[in-house]
Amino acid sequence: CLDAVDLRYFRSEDDLFLAGEPCSEALYIADGRHFYRQTPKTSMVDEAVSETVVEDSWVCEAALWSRWITVGSLATITRSKVISVRAEELWKVVKETPSVLGMVRTYAHNFHKRLSLAIPPLEDYPSDLYVPHTSVADLLSAHVEIELVNSSGGDCGMSIDQKQKLIRELEEETCCVQVGMDNRLLRTVLMATLRLKRSDDRLLVELGRREGDTGAPASGTLKPCCRLPGTKRRRGEAPAAAIRRLLREDLGNLGHCIRLGDACSESEQAMSSRYGCETVYHKVVQTAMIVVAFEADDTIVMSRLPSASDEGRPLGVACLGTIASQDVLVIRNKFGVPSFFTWLTPREFDHIREDEEGFKPALKTWLENLSWATEDAVELDCNRAPASGTLKPCCRLPGTKRRRGEAPSSAVRRLLHDDLGDIRHLVHLAGVRSETQRTTSGTYGCETVYHKAVQDATLYDLASESEGTILMSRLSGTCGMPWATHRLGLIMFQDVWLIRDRFGVPVFFTWLTPDELDDMRKNEEDVKPAIKAWLEGLDWTNDRR
Repeated sequence: CLDAVDLRYFRSEDDLFLAGEPCSEALYIADGRHFYRQTPKTSMVDEAVSETVVEDSWVCEAALWSRWITVGSLATITRSKVISVRAEELWKVVKETPSVLGMVRTYAHNFHKRLSLAIPPLEDYPSDLYVPHTSVADLLSAHVEIELVNSSGGDCGMSIDQKQKLIRELEEETCCVQVGMDNRLLRTVLMATLRLKRSDDRLLVELGRREGDTGAPASGTLKPCCRLPGTKRRRGEAPAAAIRRLLREDLGNLGHCIRLGDACSESEQAMSSRYGCETVYHKVVQTAMIVVAFEADDTIVMSRLPSASDEGRPLGVACLGTIASQDVLVIRNKFGVPSFFTWLTPREFDHIREDEEGFKPALKTWLENLSWATEDAVELDCNRAPASGTLKPCCRLPGTKRRRGEAPSSAVRRLLHDDLGDIRHLVHLAGVRSETQRTTSGTYGCETVYHKAVQDATLYDLASESEGTILMSRLSGTCGMPWATHRLGLIMFQDVWLIRDRFGVPVFFTWLTPDELDDMRKNEEDVKPAIKAWLEGLDWTNDRR
């Protein structure tokens, strides 16, 4: 190992490296403070950025597992001590040590994979200091850590039962284990948490869940809590993927009604009584907003306690005050396990979190006294009237602008998910072809080239049960029909679908033959008044779903 490692000393204001230099070694800052700087000329940043690098930090680790060129410069602020690890010599040592070769190969392969995938908009570009999702929990195999737990002695402070529980969690790939500075096991858990707000700034908060549930809302053992919706990230799983899994598996159809915002990171360390070891929790908190009206279905029901003045209100909830008058949502996850949620102000949430154990009896009493005899519709936000707003007619195939760096297939999946409601479950994708068109943009006053990827698809099942995102209507006959619609001929007797996108904006669709589409496209400006009269003459009071 000494052949691969050097110890170096630097004076203040010495340069360790400059931007744009090939780098074949990683640096460990053992002592001292350093100044790191990136500029738009040498890295993918919009403006110059800088930060201070202190002791116990790794720099240019990517040089060990890839051909790395520095994207910033590093200079000392104070006298410093730096340990360098040369990549070529390190691999010679590793190859001569079979016991660690497999572990290092796994680590290197996973690191390089994450380095290659670190591209916006999904991830930030990598730098000399940071590559997204390259913590030990993301990179190492769980088998290595299971062996680490099995080989730990009796002085680790864990019972046999606690070790078995930790091994089961490692097998499920929802944590990782390292050896701490005191030679005791240090458990690390990666979390993804959703901070979901309504328009009144109340947060969606989980109040508890039933274990051993048999299907009835009151069955099973109720375990109260007070926390934001969240999930443990699996080994190697990106935070964005964990949030998508949380929405898909644990929050019913609520995921179709929100818009994701920014994300931030939080860390805390505490002793785990369940596992008997110190645990570090790394949380990615994803903000989000309810943007689309939502109605109850088979995955979500709602109830609330009577008002404080009504008889039958349990005395045990008095300490909750007005909180106990909020609506409670029961959302079943993918396994059918019901969880209870409500909407709290940030101040109410913080108040209960500060003394969660003290409030648990009241939370349990509150949830156990709810009546589920009637399931009310859940309106979370937004006006759903189909005829509200300004109608802008057009005639075009469904489409979306591709984002910078976005693959055509990804853009099509986003179009289906964000803009086409429940149709996405019924579509079979086929071939893709490319088209190019050049014209003068009336909006921007310049020549514009449109590169289109046209995805062919087939709707293979018309008998869909929509979740409130699709309504259907048609004109009933010629009697009372707007005169302007006669320009459309038989087209105006087709079904019209109203589909709300992820932001709640209603869009109108119909089914045309290719000849009808081409004819209307050639004279789009002329037929727009007729299309508008057609859509405004539809009756949405009786959904023909």
